[in-house]
Amino acid sequence: MMGGMEAQAIGIDMGGTTIKFAVVEGAKVLFKAPPMDTRAYATAGEAFADLGTVVRQLRAQYPAVCAVGMGIPGFVNPEAGMTHILTNVRGWDNMPIRDMLSEVTGLPAAIDNDANCMAYAEWQLGAGRGFDNLVCLTLGTGVGSGIIVAGQMLRGCMGIAGELGQISIDYAGRRGFYNNAGALEDYIGHNEFTAESIARYAAAGITKTAEDCTPLALELAAKSGDEIARACYDDFARKLATALCAAMQAGTSSRSAVVLSPRAPEGYLSPFPCADTAGMPWLPPRVFVPAEGEKPTAHEDYRNGLYYVLDLSSCWESAALSCVPAPARSLDVCAAPGGKSMLLVARYLPADHTANEVNAKRRGILRQNIAQCGVPNTTVTGLRPDQWASSGELFDLLLVDAPCSGQSLLCKGIKNPGCLGPSMVNDNAKRQKGILLAVSACVRPGGHLLYSTCTYDPDEDEKVMAYLIKHVPGWRAVEVPVLAPFRSALAPFPAYRLFPHHGCGAGGFCCLLQRTE
Repeated sequence: MMGGMEAQAIGIDMGGTTIKFAVVEGAKVLFKAPPMDTRAYATAGEAFADLGTVVRQLRAQYPAVCAVGMGIPGFVNPEAGMTHILTNVRGWDNMPIRDMLSEVTGLPAAIDNDANCMAYAEWQLGAGRGFDNLVCLTLGTGVGSGIIVAGQMLRGCMGIAGELGQISIDYAGRRGFYNNAGALEDYIGHNEFTAESIARYAAAGITKTAEDCTPLALELAAKSGDEIARACYDDFARKLATALCAAMQAGTSSRSAVVLSPRAPEGYLSPFPCADTAGMPWLPPRVFVPAEGEKPTAHEDYRNGLYYVLDLSSCWESAALSCVPAPARSLDVCAAPGGKSMLLVARYLPADHTANEVNAKRRGILRQNIAQCGVPNTTVTGLRPDQWASSGELFDLLLVDAPCSGQSLLCKGIKNPGCLGPSMVNDNAKRQKGILLAVSACVRPGGHLLYSTCTYDPDEDEKVMAYLIKHVPGWRAVEVPVLAPFRSALAPFPAYRLFPHHGCGAGGFCCLLQRTE
């Protein structure tokens, strides 16, 4: 408090295009001043003359302001108050910006990399509250990032660690400002994105200007059905995802769960400490989440088949079954190694369940797991989807945990070369559509089909579901209330996405369908 008023500060966000100002009070933004054009100034000294005027005007309006902070897009040493290199702004390299800022404003000043500022704010006051590890990106003229690891800002020995804009997405790619090949920033910065979009339109015989191809203009065009604009953003997303998954190669997102088998009696007590699951209202019945550091496979109960160990993401996908009545007959189409069948049996203990796996080696593992856990009323088969389609068999519930590109494996620290490439994604999407077109005929009218994957690409998730609904009459997507917080924004129908930042495993996708005819 200052003189009976709450302390306030001025935040300055410097970008390659504009310099923005705001008066803040904790997490509350009280006022935003008109921005300055960064490109209008040849040097930092020229800009600071006008910057000081803006700050003094804001202080006159808000006398409780007691400090000023500035986020800067480049390599910054916050302790020394110096900038080193600013990729997209000329005339600001190796400048004592903190002291200059304090001098022109008359206020105590602090500076840091702009993405670090954003990451810290989100960590303390925004979407990252409660997490010890997070990655934040700034997408603009360049690409910046701030990384929190184990509750600490990642800075490195020179204060410039964690710059994902400089991570390579193509070892033989174009060379940018720092002469490193294939840097992300040299593909999805605003100017590069615009230039590539103009070229894509030109290849289709369409002339576009830079104004036609700004990120906002392309977003509006994509939303209105422009296929070239959509392709531009699809390519943008793939490049960004490549860098993000590379950044997560250390793989700390995997989280184990155990589902009790029929061998475990009611009232079974876990032999290991369990995590608090009060924040997981979707958790299926008879599922425990081991406390951090616990190894449930090390216990005798595991070897005796009292429980089955799987990734918590699989349990999340199975939560969609909360909307399905107990089936008389059920079929797990792609069952190996058995997790989805175990979760089904834990919820319903169906009278007639079939666990199917085409691959002989994986089918052997499935059969072993089913036997070890004492799953009753279950037949293990190895039919292809087309064989099921011609079998005439009908089921109340189908589980299709489809073969996919497995992008979430990267978040477990498992190498998966090519999983982000269009070739692998497209091949899997075709395979998934083929499976669904065949086995959807095996569902009774009124029955359900639960589709799930362990990948993030919409081509294998929402678009596959949209394909089935469009090409096979009589299917509708079902709302799953317990998964409402995870509702996908990429589909006009109910579908659900889990990401590593949710803290419930490496991630996945699920969509529950019902056959109405």
